Parts: sequence; structure tokens; C-alpha cells
Amino acid sequence: MKEIQDNSNWIQTDASTGQFGRRISKNEFEFREIRWIGLQYVIVQETINLANYSGKEIDDVMSSYYSPKDTEQLSNWVIAKCVFETLC
Repeated sequence: MKEIQDNSNWIQTDASTGQFGRRISKNEFEFREIRWIGLQYVIVQETINLANYSGKEIDDVMSSYYSPKDTEQLSNWVIAKCVFETLC
């Protein structure tokens, strides 16, 4: 996955779900995704500010995706994407 450098650009992060993301600041990211809910498609959009989550909350989310050793090496972008996918 490409790291976001320019906070004005949206990049596709998952073609299978129509997920896009962009960086707002070092700890804040915005994601959009198309989901089938009920009998219609809806767009789910959320801003994830990593400063709003405790270390334990982030560890709990990340344990579904990566081993603890791997999590230490991940960028805020990847962590925010995992939080969005898990909590939204």
C-alpha cells in the first residue's frame, strides 16, 4: 500500500470495497468505503484521529491484523486504516 504524502489526495486502499483514504495530519486520517447494507449501497465515511485511542485500544485492533512485533513497525496510516475497518 502506498504511503500518503499529500493530505489533499485520496488514494484507493481497497478496490474490492471501494475504500479510499487520505491523510489530514500526522495522526488524523479520513476513510470512505462503499458497503452493501440492507438492500442498498451506502458510503461509510469516518475520520480517525489516533490521538483519541489508547495504546491498549490500538493494540486490540491491531492484534486482528498483525503480530505485536510487526505492529511496532507500522505507519500511522496503516494503523488508522485498521481502526477504520474494525470500528466503522
